[in-house]
Amino acid sequence: MNYQTLKPIRWLAVCTCLTMFTAGQAAASGTVGEHVNNMSAHLNAYSEEVVWLIGKIDGIVDTYEAKGAQAAKPEMVVDYWEAVEFHSAIEINYIPLYSRIWQGLFGVRTAIEEAKPISEVRNQQAALDHALWQALGALKLAAQYQARGLLPEVSKTALDTPTETVDVIEHVDRL
Repeated sequence: MNYQTLKPIRWLAVCTCLTMFTAGQAAASGTVGEHVNNMSAHLNAYSEEVVWLIGKIDGIVDTYEAKGAQAAKPEMVVDYWEAVEFHSAIEINYIPLYSRIWQGLFGVRTAIEEAKPISEVRNQQAALDHALWQALGALKLAAQYQARGLLPEVSKTALDTPTETVDVIEHVDRL
């Protein structure tokens, strides 16, 4: 594979996912919360989490604009994402948007760490916000299918290794 030819954001997302998985910061397999099998009951919580997450990212970007990269703590974007149940729900139900969210998270983080102009950071932030709202919509649709018995119950993520997860994300990005 010629890594020089990959789009920079795709390469960044792949490297980031590999780093996270090998560092133990995120798991591609394991049990999922009960909320994933009862999404209808958790849609309000997911909506609140999206609003909370967008607010946290906005706070990081605002701090960057006012005080610089070090004060902004851009590494926190991953911690905030991993703190919400919405994370596993979208990971299970719609990988294409899961991938875009990670790209958005690291787009914001990298733009801040590289001291890009605030307009570039805000563009990355807007793409992330868009992906989060799309993902919420996807979960609302999935919750309807689940309520009709059209989705199987999930006890763990479908992918067993970090490599499988990155392979799926790479494939989805090519669609």
